[in-house]
Amino acid sequence: MARIEARGLSKRFGGKHAVRDVSFDVEPGRITGFLGPNGSGKSTTMRLMLGLDLGQGETRFDGETYRELADPVRRVGALLDSGAFHPRRSARDHLRMIARGAGLPPSRADEVLNQVGLGAVADRPPKGFSLGMNQRLGLAAALIGRPDTLLLDEPANGMDPQGMRWLRDFLEHYAAEGNTVFVSSHLLADLEAFAEHVVVIGQGRLLADSPLKAFMAAHGVERVRVRTTEPEQLAAAVEDAGGAVPERDGERLTVTGLDVKAVAELAASRRLLVTELVAVSGSLEEAFLNASAASVEYGTDQARIEVTR
Repeated sequence: MARIEARGLSKRFGGKHAVRDVSFDVEPGRITGFLGPNGSGKSTTMRLMLGLDLGQGETRFDGETYRELADPVRRVGALLDSGAFHPRRSARDHLRMIARGAGLPPSRADEVLNQVGLGAVADRPPKGFSLGMNQRLGLAAALIGRPDTLLLDEPANGMDPQGMRWLRDFLEHYAAEGNTVFVSSHLLADLEAFAEHVVVIGQGRLLADSPLKAFMAAHGVERVRVRTTEPEQLAAAVEDAGGAVPERDGERLTVTGLDVKAVAELAASRRLLVTELVAVSGSLEEAFLNASAASVEYGTDQARIEVTR
């Protein structure tokens, strides 16, 4: 099992910091999501982790930097650029070339092509592949050495719903075997379904490094859904108590600013009949928008997003 330790990662482009003193750990046996607004430094961070960009700081994989690994292909698999292949060389030949360079048997190419669902197109050149197929080919290259660590930059980009479901199931199984998965994605609803931990950056700075549920609780907008036969009276009581009612649907109200206990006590004090009362957690998308609102380079004046679906 491999543990990743990133320390003090920094990178300048001209006079501007793309990444500034970013440190975090990635533990084995779980999927860690890597989040940040566009231009926040996610891709640069991942390149720094592998020593592909020059900068400050270092990343260690079980105590060794990527350049120090004796057999890096067998230790760390990376998908940072799904277009890194010869457009006219077949998918099989592309992977055989990688296998040869890593001292692996040529048969390994067909094994990983079948593993990612590209066995039927092994003899086709990638120039005719869709973006989702290119992503699968890039993942096959990352897997060719049977590494215990995966670094994936937007691996679901271009995949259809079936492809995203396959990728989610694959990564969950891969992590469950004790491997380490560090994956960036802008598909937050999908990431919410399988990530256990998140690292969040904005404008090149670390914003959060915490379990997914703790991050959502800290930055999401908790809501209470309540149904009553006297919705107008309860809504007025909620607003008098400092809460808000951003959504009404007949007898059902959505309340923010008060917890379930406070809403129940308000209804009881006014002898209002309540037929439904439940806390509704915020989504990862909502928590991410709130946590990163101040670090979006081209944002709006709204500091926090309250989603009332």
